Amino acid sequence: MPQKNILIIGGVVVILIIAGWWWFSQNQVTSTPTSPTTQSQTPSFFPVGAIKDAIQNIITTTTNNIQEIIPGGQSGVEVDDQLVKQVVSQPIADYGFITYQGTSTLFYVEQNTGHIFVVASNTPMRLSNKSIPRIKGVKTAENASRYYFYISSLDEQNDLIWQKGELLKATSSELVLTAMAGNIKALEVSPKGDQVFVLKEVDGASLGQILTLNLEVPTTVFTSPFTEWVVEWMSDTKISFQTKPSSGVNGSIYLLDIKNKSFTPVIIGISGLIGKISPDTNHLIYSSSQGGNLVVESKNLNKAGEFNYSVKTLADKCVWLPDSVLIACGTPKDLVSLNYPDAWYQGSIGFNDNIWLIDIIMNQSFLIFDLDESIDLINLNIASNNPLLLYFQNKRDGSLWSFDLNTGFDL
Repeated sequence: MPQKNILIIGGVVVILIIAGWWWFSQNQVTSTPTSPTTQSQTPSFFPVGAIKDAIQNIITTTTNNIQEIIPGGQSGVEVDDQLVKQVVSQPIADYGFITYQGTSTLFYVEQNTGHIFVVASNTPMRLSNKSIPRIKGVKTAENASRYYFYISSLDEQNDLIWQKGELLKATSSELVLTAMAGNIKALEVSPKGDQVFVLKEVDGASLGQILTLNLEVPTTVFTSPFTEWVVEWMSDTKISFQTKPSSGVNGSIYLLDIKNKSFTPVIIGISGLIGKISPDTNHLIYSSSQGGNLVVESKNLNKAGEFNYSVKTLADKCVWLPDSVLIACGTPKDLVSLNYPDAWYQGSIGFNDNIWLIDIIMNQSFLIFDLDESIDLINLNIASNNPLLLYFQNKRDGSLWSFDLNTGFDL
């Protein structure tokens, strides 16, 4: 064989060997559970490519307009080239998203006044100047003609009360408030925004009903002798019920099917349990308290088995992304041994958080952003028109912040 042909064949073989080695090194995936020891603040570099792929998949598969709606007109601190932005510097009671002038728009409620603002064209605009003291939270819904705000607050005796606020879209009008029943324990709006679930305490037991947005035509879907539930409307037919978390309580989570009224346990008997079920209701991310420490695990609801992550936080500091694969979490930089979650809920301790991502398919968690600010993340949400735009409040002062996951990965 001519020497030239030998050299060509040899070169091709070398190239194939190199290509095969590269492919093999890129596809060595291990999913060994990590024991819950000390919290590492060093990113796990292996899964970054996979996480980027997952994030890119969210971008390419979503049909929503993913234009950012971070308000630029609000003064505040900006961190690390505007990846993290302070949206509202003063304390807010709650926030969410409504359709304003045909566009999904951020709104927030001032803590001190109860006034409602929307952020349109990068400028906060007052939607309502109705003063409502001591607001605890706001749930929202809307139809073609009006907004509905279901507002919880504390009365002079520190009892929780609910009011329904209505605001016409077509004309400038005052927020019209109507007192709701005094026995309401929880309220949730359906994912489609067309119904309301109300959990009441009646004769020492729980009664759950689905109503119209105007709180009419009640249909009973749930009864229980137990009254202390945390509820979330997960999908068209599923509502999650969680026992109120405490370090001294073995908590449980259930799923209610509102069609057939089945009440199915998801996980039971876990100390200090806080859980978040994925949007597709197929997975659960949850935290528990074990000997004064925090443990974070995930569970596939369709088959047996849990996975333990090295990251240590409370599930109340996490939010699922719309793909039901990734979870963004505020994670304490330093964690001392205490009775969790009670110590955090009661304000005995505050955290300085970083932002981590968990991938339940790769079974990996890693640091995505090291926050320089003293921010204790709470009330996390994903923007309704941008599946990669994370909003959260700082528990220390009630301010509102945002973080762009897309820019954070520099895709």
